[in-house]
Amino acid sequence: MGRRKIEVALIKNRKNRRVSFSKRQAGLFKKAFELSVLCGAQIATILFSIGHPGVDPVVEKFRRQNHSSNETPSSAAIIDKLNAQLVNLTEQLREEKKKGKALDEALQQITETKELPTLQRLHAALAMSREFMTNQPLPVVPLVSSHWTTFSTLETT
Repeated sequence: MGRRKIEVALIKNRKNRRVSFSKRQAGLFKKAFELSVLCGAQIATILFSIGHPGVDPVVEKFRRQNHSSNETPSSAAIIDKLNAQLVNLTEQLREEKKKGKALDEALQQITETKELPTLQRLHAALAMSREFMTNQPLPVVPLVSSHWTTFSTLETT
């Protein structure tokens, strides 16, 4: 016994219509899966049931499920994130260039006003005085208190 041809028209009985929908829905998804496996194709099947006004609620439900399942973000979201990082890094680079320019100008002023040799001489004199102070023995000075007398070493900084 072969398949019989049915008339393609709205099934009037509500119960029979729902049963037919369920069976055909399962068959449709089975065929989509087989096509995906056999041909290596990426298949998206959108099927909205009886009572839905259109495809928009189904698409929104699919989008919400994808966002909640922590799937990879869309390329637009990745591009937005990378653009924000680029803007931030560009601003940091601009600030660093300003700092570098200010330091270059300060160094130029020091060398132009011939303050550098003076600063170098002062630095050398300070280093010599530090060395002189560290090589000198510390004096012992007696400290007198009203109750007792002690000898102590003075510390210089």
